[in-house]
Amino acid sequence: MPNWSPEAWNNIGVVALVVLMGAGFYVSLIREWLVPGHYYRRVEARADKDAEAIDTLSRALTKATDNNSDTVKVLESLREALERK
Repeated sequence: MPNWSPEAWNNIGVVALVVLMGAGFYVSLIREWLVPGHYYRRVEARADKDAEAIDTLSRALTKATDNNSDTVKVLESLREALERK
């Protein structure tokens, strides 16, 4: 069990302090507490592309839905015409 007393911290040397700081920095990068700028910019660029793709797909879906409603109307009228005969 670690001893967190001031005497224990007083015995830590410069090398141990640098190693602890480096380990803390490494853990913060791995757990994404800190995000490097180039990674953040790449993620933002990807988000912009994703937003554009979502917009395109939603427009296509709206257009397909409109076309489907027209198709349904045509098929219903065809069914009615066939039932009358």
